[in-house]
Amino acid sequence: MTSAFVLTIVARSVILFRGAVHLCSIQGAGGSRSFEARHEPFMTILASPSEIQFNDESNQRRKIAAATGWVSFIGGSCTILVEIDRPAPIHR
Repeated sequence: MTSAFVLTIVARSVILFRGAVHLCSIQGAGGSRSFEARHEPFMTILASPSEIQFNDESNQRRKIAAATGWVSFIGGSCTILVEIDRPAPIHR
């Protein structure tokens, strides 16, 4: 099995996920990208809309939908800042 890296996904100062993962897949502005620990450093913008997929420590596949965002993979850790679509308020 490959080494793990720390993935942190943040939306509006709320941590949606932080933990060790072995693989993460994103839809970047230039196309789909999957990366593991020891990947070369990179920064990219998420496609709009986008979906982040990853396997958590228990190897459970997880998905987070994002309206927009950016990704930074540096020093063996990944931070993804996202803007998440919010449902429109219900007017009564």
